Amino acid sequence: MNSNCVILIHGLGRLKSSMIKLEKAFINADFDVVNWSYSSTKLNITEIAHKLYNVVKLYSEAYNNVFFVTHSLGGIVVRRMMKIFNMKNLDGIVMIAPPNNASAFARWILKYPIIKTIMGPAGQELMGQKYIEKICAVPKSGVMIIAGTKCLNINNPNSWISQAVLKKPHDGIVTVEETKLSDMEKFITVKASHTFIASNSDVIKKTVEFLKNKSNIRNFSMQ
Repeated sequence: MNSNCVILIHGLGRLKSSMIKLEKAFINADFDVVNWSYSSTKLNITEIAHKLYNVVKLYSEAYNNVFFVTHSLGGIVVRRMMKIFNMKNLDGIVMIAPPNNASAFARWILKYPIIKTIMGPAGQELMGQKYIEKICAVPKSGVMIIAGTKCLNINNPNSWISQAVLKKPHDGIVTVEETKLSDMEKFITVKASHTFIASNSDVIKKTVEFLKNKSNIRNFSMQ
């Protein structure tokens, strides 16, 4: 049995297909992969976190190491799960473009009622930094954060608007500063836009390398 499993968690308004390149890369690196799908625009963050915990419980019984790779909202869901279930640390997590300190762009765009409806309850919860701090845990080790710095992308209409809203550097949706946590083992920036950053080849390479190294360390320590 493979001792390493990675759970992929997509972002707001996306589908698990947005993580397919990461899924293939981890399979090629001899990880078992759970490309998890959830209703990101229908449920609030707490509801999603409970659903994720049920998945994590199942796979934790079958694997020595369960890692996480998240895009955007996915990172907040994992942190909320940790808070609810008093999980001090994870085996390893890579957060790609996470709004760890809430989102200035969300605060701006959610002034419009129709956008509130589209983004759903979880999207609306990304407005307040103090709220995120209150409901989420901060993992103390095993964390790599990847932030994007491609401010404008012709295929991402939100990035056209955000130029007048966000302070550079940003990825068209989330600023580099908004991604950071107090305890980060590794932090890197990549020239990629928010919507498509999880498919970026550099991001995929760095993500697999980080968790591969984590798995080797943990497997050696258990021998």
